Amino acid sequence: MRASLANIFNHYTELAIYRRREHFGHMLSIRGTDSHLVDIQSLINPPSKETSTTTSASNDLTGIDNHSTGESTKSAKKLLLAKLSKPEIGYKEFLQFIADFRLKSSRLLTAIQLGDIYFSTVKLDEESLLAKDMEIHQFIEALLKIALMAFRTPENPTSTSTEKCKALLLYMWKAINDSDIRNKAVIVRGANTAQTHSGSLNYFGSGLFNEDFLKIWQGDQFRNYTFMDDENVSTGEMVFDNILEKIGTPKK
Repeated sequence: MRASLANIFNHYTELAIYRRREHFGHMLSIRGTDSHLVDIQSLINPPSKETSTTTSASNDLTGIDNHSTGESTKSAKKLLLAKLSKPEIGYKEFLQFIADFRLKSSRLLTAIQLGDIYFSTVKLDEESLLAKDMEIHQFIEALLKIALMAFRTPENPTSTSTEKCKALLLYMWKAINDSDIRNKAVIVRGANTAQTHSGSLNYFGSGLFNEDFLKIWQGDQFRNYTFMDDENVSTGEMVFDNILEKIGTPKK
């Protein structure tokens, strides 16, 4: 299941990369088309007033070697590209994921609860005091939190963390196989609606997830995980627990 969830995460990573690059392009358009190395560097790591003053004075006295400047520009561009392309998602992409898989619901959690889960999972930037973007292990941790919180109520009476995780996965699986989602996927892919699941079309990066979870659900005889009897409470694969064990505990 880890690979399945990673595929979904990668879909929203691509959206995040596109957003960062568009933001960078907008910043360059504000600065003008004749942006130099200092513009690139300042967008990567904005300099302090003292640094700017010192650099300006140094350049006035010594000048800048063309070869060194060229190499520095290449280095700065590589650093910038790496920062723009980092495999992380922001709050905007997390909310898009929530919307795509219909996790904001009166049956599950409110927007405020889901927002709290995001901000309690990601780290805080010590300098800017802003929330950092979410990495893959934090994404899986957030899913675990959603499962444990959403299915803790009398309306969703699952008994174990295993069944809560499976209940969330089932909810997500049903969301991507909804007829509306399938029709949209078919329009995009040009596939046959009668023979194709929307998940199999990799809508929202869910192709592998669709197939993997269906196997798990078949193995559990298509149980409704939100209504468990005592006989089945302790059965089943520890889906998220195994995932978290494989990727390790996030560093604090």
